[in-house]
Amino acid sequence: MESVKILVVDDSAMVRKITMKSLEKAGYTVLEAADGEEALVMVRDERPKLVILDLVMPKLNGMEVCRILRDDPKNNLLPIVMLTALGSQPVKLQGLEKGADAYLTKPFDEPELLALVRNLTGKTKERERLDQLREDRMHMEVHDLKAPLGNIVNLCDLLIHETLTPEEQKEFLGMVSESAKIGLRLVMTRLNLAALEESRLELHREVLNPHEVILSAVNQMVWMGKNRNLEVITQLDVNAGEMFADRDLIIRVLVNLLDNAVKHSQSVGQVRVSMIQEGPFLRMGVKDNGAGIPPEFQAGVFEKFSKMSEKGSLSTGLGLTFCKMVAEAHGGKINLTSQVGQGSEFSIWIPVHAPAEMMEGDSLLANGMA
Repeated sequence: MESVKILVVDDSAMVRKITMKSLEKAGYTVLEAADGEEALVMVRDERPKLVILDLVMPKLNGMEVCRILRDDPKNNLLPIVMLTALGSQPVKLQGLEKGADAYLTKPFDEPELLALVRNLTGKTKERERLDQLREDRMHMEVHDLKAPLGNIVNLCDLLIHETLTPEEQKEFLGMVSESAKIGLRLVMTRLNLAALEESRLELHREVLNPHEVILSAVNQMVWMGKNRNLEVITQLDVNAGEMFADRDLIIRVLVNLLDNAVKHSQSVGQVRVSMIQEGPFLRMGVKDNGAGIPPEFQAGVFEKFSKMSEKGSLSTGLGLTFCKMVAEAHGGKINLTSQVGQGSEFSIWIPVHAPAEMMEGDSLLANGMA
């Protein structure tokens, strides 16, 4: 693992030597600068993860260096430890107001220095990890939207520039419509997921016929299945009771599961949709005939953009995270059963009847799901 790079800035060669020795012994890579101007150049060129900055120095003092770094968007989050022999409270407050993260008063002891450095660099690593995760998610979301939007553009070009029969026009317009629905579904999944995480999504629950809900979701995916020579088969319990749920969200969950199944199935075969009552719940399942998910990746399959293969070429995106949060918001759950070479089945359990605490109103605010 690459060691963390730290910049020590002090006009005293002795202080720099003592500080650097302590940090290098702890495994850090240490750079040094003798004044404020040199420190700014080092920060620009070397990109340290933390700066230990003396307060009183020639050319630019520590306060000025701190202010300049905080005004720079590239360095406004860089951890800064102010180093000073002036231990008065007003001086410390001034430094903190300029943007310093912490103070060390000279002479300091080594354990105090190292504890402070470990704490601040640990926070930096976590912030960088979260920043990278957000960036990865953004790229994945853009990538997911690229395919349906590209299809719409290409199909519209054909419709505008080619001479087509009425049957061909109808077929291409159907494909445009399906691509637009896929894109809209991706956007709505992202928006609803954010609302669920922030406990802002209101669930409009009502008594539903599960057969109608499932068939509505299946009908939305028939065209996509036909394009891959896949048949969508339904196996529905005719004796199952009604369920108490938000119709639109449950249909979107099933469409997400069907979309996932179609994408990961072999190009010829079947996708099976099942429904059966199990006690106070309805269990709805979607099974594909794909390659299956290796056991080591199954535990994280409902996390955002989790890997489903060793190479990382397959990702769950946001769809399965959305499905899990919707199921839990309804007082249900979701589960995966998968074997390599035998496909995967995702099952969702939704209450058949309204829980007693929900009888007073026809909607609830989803909470506690983040």
